[in-house]
Amino acid sequence: MPLRSSKVPVVGPRFLPAAFCMASPSGVVAAGQPPFVAAARSELASELGAHEEAWLSQPENLAVFAMQSGSNAERAQMLSDMLRWRILHRERLSSLTCTHCAADPRSHDCRIFGTDADGDAVIMNGMALPKELSPAGVEEHMTCVFELALRRFPGTAARPRQFTWVVDIHGFGYLSRHSDPRTSLRLLSLLRNGYKVEWSMAA
Repeated sequence: MPLRSSKVPVVGPRFLPAAFCMASPSGVVAAGQPPFVAAARSELASELGAHEEAWLSQPENLAVFAMQSGSNAERAQMLSDMLRWRILHRERLSSLTCTHCAADPRSHDCRIFGTDADGDAVIMNGMALPKELSPAGVEEHMTCVFELALRRFPGTAARPRQFTWVVDIHGFGYLSRHSDPRTSLRLLSLLRNGYKVEWSMAA
């Protein structure tokens, strides 16, 4: 049975299994380069490449940082952390190719199914379908899915992109196929480092 939750703006996915979602304060990015962006650029000037510069050039990618409460120094630190993650995973984010699925299309199941009534990307996975369940493999596949969904269905600075993620738990077996806790830890790390969010309980 699919698990659902309400939708909230994030710089990355809306994570909907187990009744959790991610929220950010409201607000928009001001015109021009915000101080926190300039600070992050300065800190990572020698490491930024064309891939990161292209990402920074999209106002919707910076909108949620501007929405965060706190100081510009705190926003700059959040942005710097995400940019470091994107630098580390530059090759994967550029190719958007899951190596396991390239070898066997049935390795993983999570896919983009289109958009919901609001025009936001809908992704779904079924626990019974994937053949490849290694923590590293699942992380690689989900990175490609998240990034591809954001590119296919971009938001705006005034309304950051959002996801609806539906998880069909039929076939889930903690004591058998899905027993490795490193998979959950890797996904949480992916959401924390690659797609900055704040968590809150959903009704």
